[in-house]
Amino acid sequence: MEDEQLEEVLSRTMQSTNSTRYQHLIDKLFSGDAPQLRPWSFYQEPADNKRDRPKRNKFSLVYSLLQQMVVSKLAAIFTRHGASRVEPPLLCPRSSHLYSSPSPYHSS
Repeated sequence: MEDEQLEEVLSRTMQSTNSTRYQHLIDKLFSGDAPQLRPWSFYQEPADNKRDRPKRNKFSLVYSLLQQMVVSKLAAIFTRHGASRVEPPLLCPRSSHLYSSPSPYHSS
């Protein structure tokens, strides 16, 4: 019974986007800070087969060659279909552990 009530309350809250409840819900959803270890997680290599955790400080020649082969094959496919290579800017998650201010581009 509680699940149905919760769904009904959330449904009503999400329908009225001008209400204070909606604004409070959205503020709470997006006000959380990134956990301390999360900003570094996308710099790690894939998980080891023997253990279900990322490798640490190990250079894998096979992984590097496989990655280069996949990138070159995908680039050839996209180029064949008219794409051109564009280098995007590096995007990092907002974290107080990486930067002195909440955003590296704005000083507070």
